[in-house]
Amino acid sequence: MNRPRRGEIPIDPGSAIAMRAEFEKRDVPLADRIAFMVAINEELARHHREDYARMFEALLDIEDGGFLVHCAAGKDRTGFGCALILHALGVAEQTVVEDYLLTNEVLDFESYVLARMKARFGEEATFDREAVMALAGVRPEYLRAAYAAIEEEFEGVEYYLERAVGLDAAAREVLRSRYLEK
Repeated sequence: MNRPRRGEIPIDPGSAIAMRAEFEKRDVPLADRIAFMVAINEELARHHREDYARMFEALLDIEDGGFLVHCAAGKDRTGFGCALILHALGVAEQTVVEDYLLTNEVLDFESYVLARMKARFGEEATFDREAVMALAGVRPEYLRAAYAAIEEEFEGVEYYLERAVGLDAAAREVLRSRYLEK
């Protein structure tokens, strides 16, 4: 019998500490915030292959049941990881990007993000929604930056899954048989 278990795969990009500091800055141009997030996603693809390989190993260990992937914000490390899972299942890239962007639809800007910002900086503080969302949300260019890093080094997601993450065609077929409707 397959028992529920908990596994932790710490993925802490070097830029995570810098991201927390970035939230503290008030007058950063939007383009700089976007560039910062692009760099984080490139880093995830380039430098955390072993971590995502462990994620797939854990996923393959589950013979029957679900799988939860999460992180502190649930958008960068998790977003890239879930995009890889969807690719491994054979989901079209456009659909993967659309799924990734759903983060922005479920992110409660007013009650969660803005409330936290006001608690930190004071109720009278004002914030540019787009500038805050550049860090708190996701943009297509973030995921595309990870794909560009993958393309540069591995000639595409398929080769990345196989060569960097160790997920060969047989393993992908196992995942498809478990997680796709027939």
